[in-house]
Amino acid sequence: MAADSSLDHDHPVDAERVAHARSRLLPAEDAARLASLLSLLAHCLRQLVERSKVAAAREDG
Repeated sequence: MAADSSLDHDHPVDAERVAHARSRLLPAEDAARLASLLSLLAHCLRQLVERSKVAAAREDG
């Protein structure tokens, strides 16, 4: 048995699949713009939910 027992089995990460996935990533600048856009959309959605909760509370109260 090898001195380093962590190397006596197949590696759990498929290097070829990792390379393929990395080749399909968005460029960093595009990813940053997308993150900003999604953040803005999330903020608008949070506001809509809060307004709906306030309106529902007024109807109940």
